[in-house]
Amino acid sequence: MKEIKHVLTTGGYDSTFMLCKLGRKDIIIQPHYVIFERRRSTDIELERLRIILNELPKKPGIQAIFKPLQVHQQSECEPCKKTEAAYKKCWDKYSLGWQYLYLAELSRKYPGIAIGQEHYSFRPGRLSNMLFKDGHMIFTEDGTGYLPDDADADVLWLFKDYTFPIANISEQMMISQIEKWNYEDIMSHIWFCYSDQYNGEPCGVCNPCIGKIRAHMYMLFPDSALYRYLLNQGYEVDTKKIDRKEIIKRIENLS
Repeated sequence: MKEIKHVLTTGGYDSTFMLCKLGRKDIIIQPHYVIFERRRSTDIELERLRIILNELPKKPGIQAIFKPLQVHQQSECEPCKKTEAAYKKCWDKYSLGWQYLYLAELSRKYPGIAIGQEHYSFRPGRLSNMLFKDGHMIFTEDGTGYLPDDADADVLWLFKDYTFPIANISEQMMISQIEKWNYEDIMSHIWFCYSDQYNGEPCGVCNPCIGKIRAHMYMLFPDSALYRYLLNQGYEVDTKKIDRKEIIKRIENLS
């Protein structure tokens, strides 16, 4: 019987790469998506995710069978008191994102569920920092991360039921691998921005956009989003006088 792998996905870059990576195995993939009440990008994420899940199984090299997307409401993931206490301690130390309070409860229903936490080439993100420092993350032979029993008790309680298939892969490494697999068309459908205010364009100023721009992933952004990024960084830009090449040069000069 084939392994059933539960996968938490958002239609973003990292989780879509994770689907591509796992999809090249001879397994059954059950994707999951959680609708959060405060997440404004839900509609566009679901739209893009369904396109990805429809198109990815058609690509060369994909061996996995993809089951229909399971969509969960935030109310299905209400945290217990132990989870709330553990999350508060992790928030106090690492400012851990509020979504992990609810996702911890979802992970208990699907032990081993995969989450798309990538390796940071530059400064680690809050989650990554916590998982390695206090979570003592280790890796299996195939590069899948997990938390051992000697991890900090609160971090372990929140994340012990996850696996991390791409935690040792940076986004720059992902770009190279996507090109090698010829999956660029799949990645063209991703959505990673928290905003829904720019007619289907990423905003360039939310945390995920900032992270992608600082990782030099300019191909994910139209000129308008890169302009907004510069303005948000305090740079005065005359959009009528500079082209895309110049705007990227100015972004890199800010580093």
